[in-house]
Amino acid sequence: MAAFRTDRPRRREPRTTRWAKVRSQGKSHFVWYYGVLGVGVPIAVFKIVFDLSDRGDFPLLSLLLNIILLPICGLLIGFLTWSISERKYQRRQQRRDSEQIGRVV
Repeated sequence: MAAFRTDRPRRREPRTTRWAKVRSQGKSHFVWYYGVLGVGVPIAVFKIVFDLSDRGDFPLLSLLLNIILLPICGLLIGFLTWSISERKYQRRQQRRDSEQIGRVV
């Protein structure tokens, strides 16, 4: 007996539909949620835990740098990801619109 169902194909939403949903929440939400909370903070926590288990002690300066710099890196990653995704979305929308205009004419 299979652990998962294989009789029904999984349908995935088109990229433009998924991005439209994310986009509707706004750039600020995306950058904070995906960039800072999704990338920066988890990396900071992982690095702090790793450094503590590796060294046994943790210098205060290193702790502060991890708490401040890694979430800022997450913020930059969020902005970069938003910009790239938005550019791709706009290109797909233009392509789709030009294809629709070609069908109408």
